[in-house]
Amino acid sequence: MFGEKVRRLAKMLEPDKNQTHLIDVLERLCLVMEDLNENLRPELKKTATLERRKQETKAIEIDAAKALVKWRDKIRNPTSTI
Repeated sequence: MFGEKVRRLAKMLEPDKNQTHLIDVLERLCLVMEDLNENLRPELKKTATLERRKQETKAIEIDAAKALVKWRDKIRNPTSTI
């Protein structure tokens, strides 16, 4: 199926064809790319959201670990100032 489309597009781009075929092919390509972008947009948004959540979770874990280390140091050395 894909090979047929490629052959048809190649035939449209033969030198003896006029420029209108090339313009038609480019317009179709632009429409297909726009449709693809619209179809992928929700997935890209989900990916960005998940990546942001992972970063936020990691930042919280790091902050919690730092707080725990400070707390343990304070418990072990009650006279030191942190």
